[in-house]
Amino acid sequence: SSSFFCITKKKGGWDCLRHYEILLAGCMPYFLDIEFLPSSSMVNFPRDLVQALMQLPGVPSESSVAASLASENGTALRIDHQRFPLETFETLREMVLQYVEDFMLSTHRALDLEIATPRVFIQSKSTLEKPVDYLRELLVVGLLELGLEVYLNCNVDYIFEGFDVDR
Repeated sequence: SSSFFCITKKKGGWDCLRHYEILLAGCMPYFLDIEFLPSSSMVNFPRDLVQALMQLPGVPSESSVAASLASENGTALRIDHQRFPLETFETLREMVLQYVEDFMLSTHRALDLEIATPRVFIQSKSTLEKPVDYLRELLVVGLLELGLEVYLNCNVDYIFEGFDVDR
């Protein structure tokens, strides 16, 4: 990623695929209001490391970021590179990316289930109003990556390469 940070925040709920996409792109999430993130939510998210990155010298304060987002013209946010400890940032960034690799990939979430059978059936309350459930889809990917047979009562074909999005 060519950016140091990508701003994210709670919207409909705390847990959101956007936060993980930022991490997987190699960028660091600038997570507004992360101090209010309940300990029971996003339990595998490296919140302490993300907070440490956000508090590095030269990084705009959370109030500055929030004010910029609230303004009509979107005041430009800049890192003060005179104060910004690039080496510390890179060290913390590498720690976050290693954490993601060690604990957050879909196979890790599937392994958490300690499944003892080669076949898994997932029953989901997918609806027309909410056909997408990214946690379910990530679990399916993890189970498939572990070589398990996965059966579902809903269609998740859209998550696989080659799916025709126009159909």
